[in-house]
Amino acid sequence: MYSFYLGLDLHLKKTYAVLLDAQGDTRDERHIANEELPTYLHEVVPPKTYAVLEATRNWPFVYDLLIGHVDRVELAHPKELKAISSAAVKTDRIDARVLAQLARLNYLPIAYAAPATTRDLRLLMRHRSQLVWARTRAKNRIHALLAMYNLDAAVTDLFGTRGREILEQELCPQLRPAARKGLENHLGFIDALNAQIAATEAAIELTPEQRQAVHLLTSMPGVGKTIAHTIVAEIGEIQRFHSPKALCNWAGLTPRVRQSAAITQHG
Repeated sequence: MYSFYLGLDLHLKKTYAVLLDAQGDTRDERHIANEELPTYLHEVVPPKTYAVLEATRNWPFVYDLLIGHVDRVELAHPKELKAISSAAVKTDRIDARVLAQLARLNYLPIAYAAPATTRDLRLLMRHRSQLVWARTRAKNRIHALLAMYNLDAAVTDLFGTRGREILEQELCPQLRPAARKGLENHLGFIDALNAQIAATEAAIELTPEQRQAVHLLTSMPGVGKTIAHTIVAEIGEIQRFHSPKALCNWAGLTPRVRQSAAITQHG
């Protein structure tokens, strides 16, 4: 039991806050500009508070503010929350009040809130993945340009040291000016992406626990450092899964069967 319960309906620019006491009576409610949240927490919200916010895209900055101020902070699971508290009338005020009341009654569907170190690693690994995707797309465009002129480097890796020599010195001069310009631009883009990927990898800092997990994962055949970093970043704290089956289900590795009458769906 906590002395106060704070429900926050968070949006991109503003937040609606409802503060209840242990009996469910309203102690404060208002709209707040997001940049004013630190002042609001300091002046209005007591430390002995259980704060709740929904897992929206901009939850981390509010979560980190609350962690340093109140006794307990939780994320509400949006999908499960909708199943519990769906209503015909839905406003910011109602949403914030529902969050506070569910916390007070101990009915809150809680979502996993990754700590800041895990979020940092996750952000870097996802950013790296986007850079690699962009690099692959540029390489595919170069292959398409060569195919237009029936050119083939006859090397295993067109973008390795030998492949680049053949590409720039032998194949590029055989292209028409427009195609040559496109190829040169794509090569420059690939070089820039390679530098950004290397810089992103160099920026990765692991906690002792993450370093130990990466060491264990890379001892498995077929798991390199990048894959290990990605697994650690996405899973976070392995203790949040009550069994290996729960982890497999979360990761989408468990086959699904949905059957109704003569209709069977597999996924």
